[in-house]
Formats: sequence, structure tokens, C-alpha cells
Amino acid sequence: MRKVLRSLCFVIVLTLVNFGLLVATFCLPVSEMRENIARSSELFNYEGTYPHWDTGYKSTKLDGWTEGAVYGMAIYEEGGSPLTNAILMHYIDAEGEQMPWSMTNYANHADKNYSFPVYGRYWYGSVGIIKTLLLLFDVGDIRMLNCILQITLSILILIKMIRLGLDDRIIPLAVGIMIIEPLSMIMCLTYSSDYIPMLLAVLTILYLYEYVDKFGWMEFFAVLGAVMAFFSMLSFPLIALGIPLLVKIWCDSVYGNRHKNELVDTIVCSGAWGIAYGIAWGMKWIIGTVFTDFDFIGNAFNQATGYYGEAEVTVIERLFKNVRVIIKWPYLLMFIIAIVIIIGMRVRSRQVNTGKEVTDVTTGLNNEILSDVKTIIAYVIIALMPFAMMIALGDGYANTHYWMAYKQLSITACAGLCIIRDFRFKGK
Repeated sequence: MRKVLRSLCFVIVLTLVNFGLLVATFCLPVSEMRENIARSSELFNYEGTYPHWDTGYKSTKLDGWTEGAVYGMAIYEEGGSPLTNAILMHYIDAEGEQMPWSMTNYANHADKNYSFPVYGRYWYGSVGIIKTLLLLFDVGDIRMLNCILQITLSILILIKMIRLGLDDRIIPLAVGIMIIEPLSMIMCLTYSSDYIPMLLAVLTILYLYEYVDKFGWMEFFAVLGAVMAFFSMLSFPLIALGIPLLVKIWCDSVYGNRHKNELVDTIVCSGAWGIAYGIAWGMKWIIGTVFTDFDFIGNAFNQATGYYGEAEVTVIERLFKNVRVIIKWPYLLMFIIAIVIIIGMRVRSRQVNTGKEVTDVTTGLNNEILSDVKTIIAYVIIALMPFAMMIALGDGYANTHYWMAYKQLSITACAGLCIIRDFRFKGK
């Protein structure tokens, strides 16, 4: 109970601090931000609302509508206090124009009939970062900085995995990242709001495992859930649960904690993440309803009902629509090559271990078999998480927005390859 209360305190305090920082960014002058958006108009005009950077691949589709809305929230200056603006999150809509051209017209002071609808059911923590960056950079600059950051984080992860002897886990993680599609993560800040926290969580586990272990894994994943609720716009937030859970399992083995019950840890950490996500998100609706005239709680439930009620297809059709995004030859070849490499590394490892003396055969082998079984079951649970979320959130999420919801299948692919790598009963 003490750990639960501790986790709850972390979630509440962290969310309030994040909210305070977000409100502070709404005190910044908007004129320079608006000018930097205006200088980026050609970029938005070229890309349009839902651009693809590769023809025929839904995995390369960008969310230009939300991108335009978020940048519009950053440059909104039609009055209101920093507190209410940070809560309400007005985006810019020009009559007869699609997003993001409404936003660029507003940035260029074009004579249009504008309205400023409220889109505040998410925290939109990324807007605070965008506002700060727009003081100095245009959108092209921000994308390039995003590129440098993501590549740097990926390189640091790769280096640490090699140093920890997790070479055989690089392939599953790389396959997962390729399904997420890193180029789209660079080009779309809406996607980065999910992707960068995932990379940072992985980096934290790899580099600070012993500190996190002392801090508490329940508390760590509760904090991570609160962070995701603050920054994510429900694109594919589950990657910041599933992928870090897998990395934790790998590091448990490296740091001599194979005795841990990975099945129990997975259930506890997943529960902590999910509850924290819900609490932090719910705090937005409560704070918004208290401090403004807008009924955030009612709006959130109406939206949830609408999302779940869009019964256009069956559950099986909905799930297959997401899976079908990666049923393409490049992805299939990537899977085949990954499986061949993993099996080859596994055979090589078995040959190296052949002939090693095994002591306390009965007890040692039985304990290891039990540990392996629990780990495999944990992998299976993690692999099924994306499907559970697609079923739970209904057609409005997994069917209408399948082209970004599918990215959570990266968890399934990564966990599945780990099962192929670890499914064996042997003594060491």
C-alpha cells in the first residue's frame, strides 16, 4: 500500500508541475512564434493535411491535421489568460480552409473568417515545448533538431546495449522501431510526443537500471504513465509501456536479477502505468472543468462514447486492418531476416555452452525452467497489449485512425521475436 500511495503522489505532483510549466509558456510573447510559423508556410503548403512520404504505404502517413492544430495552439493570441488558454487549447480554423492552411493563414495575418474552437481534452504538453522552440526556430529547424535528438538517443541506446551484452536483443528492438517508422517520427511532432518519451524511458532503464531498481519499478512506470498522459495525444502511447517493459526484462537478466518474477512485475508495472495514465489525464478534465466554463468531463465521455460507438466493422476486421499495414514485402523480408539471425545466434550460443559443467542439476534446472516459463508468459502478455487496446478503444481509434494505431504492433513484433529467442528449457 505504501508503494501505491507513493506512486500516486508522484503522479499527482508531477502532473501539477508539468501543468505549471505549460501555463508559464503561455506567458511568452507570441509575435516571434507567429513569424517563425509564417516563414514555414511553404513547408505546410507543400505537405498538405495527411501527406505520405512513400506512395502506397500507410505506415508513412503523417498527421498533418493535428500538427497544424498544435502549431495553431502555440501561436493563438486572441485574448484570455495564460491559465485558461493552457487549459482550453484553442486551435485555428479558417472558413473554407483545411488544416493546416488555416493556421498558416493566421500566422501570415491573412484576411480570413477565423474561429477558435476548443480542443482541450488532452493536456497537449508538447505545445509548451513547441512555443519555447518557436521563439528561436522555424518549423524546419525544429524538425532538424528533432532528427538530431532522436538519432542521438538511438545511438546511445545501441551503444549501451552492446556494452551490456544485449547484442541478441538489438534485432527485436530494431524491428520494433522500424514498424514504428522512425522517419515519420522525425517529420511529425505529434508522433514524437509518443516516440521520444519511449526512447528516454529505454535509455533510463539501460543507463540507470540500478537506481531505478532501488526507486521502484511500480513507481517508475507510474511516472512514465503520467508523462505519457501529459504529452501524448492518443496516437500510439502504448509503445512507452510495452517497449520499456521488454527492456526491463532484458536488463533484469544482465544485472543478475533472473530470480525476479517477470510475470508479476509485468502485470504490476502495466497496471501502474495504466492507472497513472488515467489519473493524469483525468486531472486535465477536472482542472479544466473547475477553472473554465467548459465541461471537460462531459466532453471526454461524449468523445469516448462516440469513438467506441463507430461500429463500422467487426473486431476481427478492425484488428486485421491494423495488421495489414505491415503486410508488405519489405516488412515481411525484415521479419524473415530477423528470425534467421536470431535462430543463428541462438544456435551459436548453444554450441558455445555445450560441455559446460552444470551443478545442482535438479534444483537449478527446475528453477530456471520456471523462471523461463514466467518470462515467456510475460512476453505473451506484452505482445497482446496492442490488440487489447484496439479492442477496448473501439472503431474511432483502431479503425478510423488505424494508420497510426498500428504502430503499437511494434510491441507485438519485438515481444514475438524475444519469444523465439528465449523459448527453451536449458540449464547453464
